[in-house]
Amino acid sequence: MKKYKAVVIGAGSIGADKPDQFDSPKTKAILTHAHAYYKHPEIDLVGIVDVDSKRAKRMAKKWNTISYDHAFSIPEFIDIVSVCTPDHIHWSAVYNAVNVLKAKVVIIEKPAGENEAICESIYNDDIKIPKIVNYTRRFEPFYQGLKEQIKNKELGEIFSCTIHYDRGIIRDGSHAIDLCNFLFGRWNYLEILKKGLKINDYKKEDPSIPVFLSYEKCKSVFLIPSDGRAYSMFEVDIMTEKGRYIFRNHGTQLDFYEVEKEKTYGNYNALSIKPRILRTDLTYCLSYLVDNAIDVLEKKAKPICTMQDALRVHRIIDSIFEQL
Repeated sequence: MKKYKAVVIGAGSIGADKPDQFDSPKTKAILTHAHAYYKHPEIDLVGIVDVDSKRAKRMAKKWNTISYDHAFSIPEFIDIVSVCTPDHIHWSAVYNAVNVLKAKVVIIEKPAGENEAICESIYNDDIKIPKIVNYTRRFEPFYQGLKEQIKNKELGEIFSCTIHYDRGIIRDGSHAIDLCNFLFGRWNYLEILKKGLKINDYKKEDPSIPVFLSYEKCKSVFLIPSDGRAYSMFEVDIMTEKGRYIFRNHGTQLDFYEVEKEKTYGNYNALSIKPRILRTDLTYCLSYLVDNAIDVLEKKAKPICTMQDALRVHRIIDSIFEQL
């Protein structure tokens, strides 16, 4: 028997509406909040809310639930609400989730708010219910394992991290920044590499920007933009004393290069020519996110990604824009 009632506010791409060949009740990959709730054995998806009533009805039919034009129409209290609206209306959507639907846990799509001030207001909301921010990679077991290895100093020194991204320092770059915050701890220094090299491949107010950061546990971090109009790119390359980790294909594949003796040129170490290739669980992270929400409801765990984590991302983004 299902225990908890869930609602999705915002029926766009991450909320409910990806093409059926990529995300539907029949696909294995879980790429929307609606799909994560639909598949979860402890969740009853009781509604999808969107100001576009036609889209809401279409998505409600797809996910076997009920459509609503606004949260005030929903006739019952809800346990978990996913806020998947555009950033500039996150605050009002969170307000409705908390004050109208009486949600016990709110999941908020990154970057949690339009800017630091909005994010701060959500963080300081008078009604202190748990809020979980969907910076996806925090919920993925491979990244969590890597964080523990770094924390326990099992990888030795972390030499550098290079992240190739596109489609805006806020839109996709925020994922890169949060991942570095998650893995490497406190950031100490930031510098735009070349102001003239920014790429306007998403929105004029959200360019892709080359950035150098220095962290407590990794002194050299490079965010390198590509052009999302040519192709989509998000790859993470971490060089450590114990080997090289490359997360390819947006993070669905991990290539690990081990340290071994150089066989041709001299008496020193090199990295293996062929990597050990592993598949990650990135396409199931929304399911892990819902698992975390249920654990928070049942007081078995704390949010894996908090509003405080989201604020740290905004502060770095604001520092980047101050240098433009």
